[in-house]
This record gives sequence, C-alpha cells and structure tokens, in this order.
Amino acid sequence: LHELVLGEVLCLLADKALSASVKEQCRKTQPLSDADEIGVLQKQKSAACRSITLKGSPGLAGVSDVGTSVDRAVRGGCLSPEELLRVAGVLKCARQAKAYADGEGMENDLNVFFAQITPNKYLEERIFTSIVSKDELADAARPALASIRRKIRRQTVAIRAGLQKIITSPTHANFLQEPIVTTRSDRFVVSVQAECKGPIPGLALDV
Repeated sequence: LHELVLGEVLCLLADKALSASVKEQCRKTQPLSDADEIGVLQKQKSAACRSITLKGSPGLAGVSDVGTSVDRAVRGGCLSPEELLRVAGVLKCARQAKAYADGEGMENDLNVFFAQITPNKYLEERIFTSIVSKDELADAARPALASIRRKIRRQTVAIRAGLQKIITSPTHANFLQEPIVTTRSDRFVVSVQAECKGPIPGLALDV
C-alpha cells in the first residue's frame, strides 16, 4: 500500500488553491483531534461534493489576493488600475458565488460560508467600465478625462489634415521623399528630402 504523507497531501491541496495566501494556509493545515469539529467538517465536505455534483463548481476563476490593496485603500491610499481590476474580479466572483448559493440545491451545511459574502455589483461594474486594461482608463472613468481625450482626438485630426495638405500640394511635391504621413517620437511627420528641408516649415525630428 502507498503510504500517504501529510506534507504531500497538503501540497496537492495547495495546488488547487487560487491565491497565494490560501495556498499558504493549505500547507500549514494541521490534523484535528476534536471529534465534534471533525464531524462538522466531514458534513461540510459531503455537502460541497453533493452541490458540485448537482450544480457544478461556483465561478471562482477571477479570485486573487487583494487584502494588501484593500488595506491600503481603507487607509486612504490610491490603487493602480491593475489592482482595481483584481478587486473587481474578486467582486465578480463574490456575486457569482452568492448567486450559486441562492439557487436551488444548496446544502444547509455550507450556508455558514456563503452567508458571509456581500456582493457589490455597483462597484464591480464601475471598475470594469472605467478601466480598459492595467495600462488604460476608459473615457467613462471621469468626465474630465473624456473631455481631454476628445480634445486630443480633435487636435490629432487637425494635425493630420494640415500634413495631408502638405503632401498633396503641388508646391511641395518635389520636396518630399514620399507622399505619406508617418510618425517619429510619437509625432506626425512627413518625409522631406534632406536638401529640400528649407522650404518646408517645421522641425526636423529625424534624419
């Protein structure tokens, strides 16, 4: 018979956990000696197995450890877009887990866990609609941001239109290497022949 070693079993359990803090808790688990406590946990385990058989697993794929981020927010600190997206992911999982518990077939022995979940759909949706990715905020994040981006877009159109006039102008046609608008150092530019840069107004950003 293969002998089960507690450490190996706990490592297998930790591999199933979705966050670093829970993985650590799994590895530190110690055997119980109280018969009543063991009986309660056995009932909860059996109830979880029955629920999974009947309803499948609750959606917990977006769970991550956000404790440090939440503590900093409570103290008045600012969170990065990436941290906020992780918080929203946890809120989504909380809402799905609550819906899972409120559906049919939930075992009473598990209510002690699901009763502690408090979803916040408003905050969840506010974060997801305000942040496109960890590197980009949506226009809906703040009215001021939307206004600034509208101005940038209008200015970009105006700049491109001005350069388009240059490359389509018969006056400048002989001065250009090729009639296209491109970018250098995040700026729109036209490609001018080196010996003809004088007649074309503007700055030389690259040679």
